[in-house]
Amino acid sequence: MSNKDLSKLSLAERDLLIKKIEEEIKNKKQLLIDETKSIETGKKTNKLLEGVYTNYKAYYDTTVNEKQQQYDAMMLLKEYLDDLIKKEKMTTREVKNMKRDQDNIILEMETITRELKEITK
Repeated sequence: MSNKDLSKLSLAERDLLIKKIEEEIKNKKQLLIDETKSIETGKKTNKLLEGVYTNYKAYYDTTVNEKQQQYDAMMLLKEYLDDLIKKEKMTTREVKNMKRDQDNIILEMETITRELKEITK
């Protein structure tokens, strides 16, 4: 789809297209992870798969590391907000906003944890 075609789409249509693309990316990543596991078992009987496995394994390790880094970054943000709430003098509204932000961070951390478990199962 060209840029001109995208500009003709409504916001809802673009959102649907983006959601579809994100889902496709997620599916491709899962396929690569599944293939890594499959090749890992296959390389025991077929030495020709060793090089392919090495490439897939590098992708798998990178994906796991990225998820762990995302989780760690979210934890730092959560802890930072905890410190701000405790140490700074804020209005009730500011505290409420920060607590909402913390809840969003915690939800994102749960999503990352779920994705990480899915990758490493």
